[in-house]
Amino acid sequence: MRLRMEEVVKATGGRLISGSPEAVVRGVSTDSRTVKSGELFFALKGENFDGHDYLKIAFQQGAVGAVVHKSPLAPLCQRGVRGILNIIQVPDTLKALGDLATRWRRCFPIPVVAVTGSNGKTTTKEMIASVLAEKYPVLKTEGNFNNLIGLPLTLFRLNRRHKIAVLEMGMNAPGEIRRLTEIAAPQVGVITNVGRAHLQGLRTIRGIARAKGELLQGLPRSGVAFLNSDDSSSPFLRKLSHATVRTFGWKGRPDLKVRRYESQGLAGQRFTVKVQRRLYPFSLKLLGKGNVSNALAAIAVGDYFSVPPARMKRALHHLRPKSGRMEPLSSRSWTLLNDAYNANPDSMTQSLEIFREIGGRSLRRVAILGEMLELGRFASSSHREIGGKAIRYKVDLLIGIGPHAPDLRRGALGEGARPDRVVTFREGPKSFESIRSLLKKGDLILVKGSHGMRLDRLVDILRNS
Repeated sequence: MRLRMEEVVKATGGRLISGSPEAVVRGVSTDSRTVKSGELFFALKGENFDGHDYLKIAFQQGAVGAVVHKSPLAPLCQRGVRGILNIIQVPDTLKALGDLATRWRRCFPIPVVAVTGSNGKTTTKEMIASVLAEKYPVLKTEGNFNNLIGLPLTLFRLNRRHKIAVLEMGMNAPGEIRRLTEIAAPQVGVITNVGRAHLQGLRTIRGIARAKGELLQGLPRSGVAFLNSDDSSSPFLRKLSHATVRTFGWKGRPDLKVRRYESQGLAGQRFTVKVQRRLYPFSLKLLGKGNVSNALAAIAVGDYFSVPPARMKRALHHLRPKSGRMEPLSSRSWTLLNDAYNANPDSMTQSLEIFREIGGRSLRRVAILGEMLELGRFASSSHREIGGKAIRYKVDLLIGIGPHAPDLRRGALGEGARPDRVVTFREGPKSFESIRSLLKKGDLILVKGSHGMRLDRLVDILRNS
């Protein structure tokens, strides 16, 4: 990256209150602990932090300048920071970060693929990036850098080597996807599905669909949207799109459809898809039919960008589960399915369906289910629903963790579960050792819950037992 300070001022609509307009920016950082020499530090403010408190550290680390929303010159001088300080003042540092990312993205006339959805967006992003990498140098979102901070930071990594970018877009409230779309200017949009995530803020499935659909509304008419035809919100989303719509799915008449399917248990799954008028077999090491739907999205995007089917097949075959996303793990005592990264009612249902389908009949199935957060007024009913499904899906021992664990228990007992087969704990980490004592050698164990429940710590304990 290389921009002059005056270009940053113009892009952000800010004011250079100190320093030289000719100073050169060679990167961007929002973390004073990791800022490198020549990078521009954005002093962001959150609920529990204020980047302005760390300006001194950023300059001592070698920052070439800082973007602030209040003048820090006097305090910095009083604290012993001397020399030419390149400081740009803006009304809103978070907006300025996005505005500069917009400016940088416009330097590269390459296609951008944006991926969002309630479930599977990270996995789908990885699949699409892997498929496209068979033919093009790809920039992709790393980890879950999918918000108003992470997406701009991803775009700042764009360089002349890249021929295409695959960006994940997450959201918690209306308007966030719209802003991310403005910044990234994608030509291709993928919505994996619309489910019951973030109900606390968005209230209804239609509200979630409308928020996800902001991506489609931001696509150019020359672009293309890929939608999951099996999702009940697909007809509504189609109406929001100005771009061409293509579909993928299992049922009906989508543009790309599963023809044959075979589960291979913990080893993965096989399926056949018709691409370019020929049937091609594909295989995944990832578990669950939901991941086949994600793979369909990747195949559809790959076909749009003319990636040969044989190369797409190779890319998908070599993918491994990401940590915490239906990840099979083995220890000397038991087999774990680590799905602890996050949870909502729909992803929890999918995980229980996979859990039912794998393993031998002799195994005891133990489901350790943590709280599903951000459900608002739907929290109690959703946990009762999942408790009931756990029993219908042949879970032998249900362990619930969190304030709504009693609702899991009520749902399970309502489906005829024996009381001694349902155990609940209100608090997470304090209960982990007690949970371990309930397990037996040879158990098949599913661990799933919202990220805030920190069930990854429980997974570490069980792996090392």
